[in-house]
Amino acid sequence: MRWLTTDLAFWSTMRARLTLWNSLVVFLATTASLLAVWLGARAASYRETDTVLRGAVREAALAITDLHPDIDAVVAALQRKERSHAERAWFSHLLMDDGRTVWKSELCPDAVAGFPPIQ
Repeated sequence: MRWLTTDLAFWSTMRARLTLWNSLVVFLATTASLLAVWLGARAASYRETDTVLRGAVREAALAITDLHPDIDAVVAALQRKERSHAERAWFSHLLMDDGRTVWKSELCPDAVAGFPPIQ
């Protein structure tokens, strides 16, 4: 019985088979390297975004703590923060202790504004 793959002249030499195996190994190694770089860059991007957001929230919390009795000053500080972070679609929603909305930014989604506050 004759096999079609062994009858082809291309497969008949050792050099051709080694070239194909070598090409396959290089392709798989390159693909694995690119995947590792992509996952690493993605993780670094998420960490950087979390750090920036954590800093912005800490700054807003400090402004609220410093300006607490004056609600208008707190709203003005949050409006300034919203304008400075508009390209990142940063939004805020200021609530009273009883869950009443004092102020929400224009970019605040309705799902967030309508969500019941945590007691």
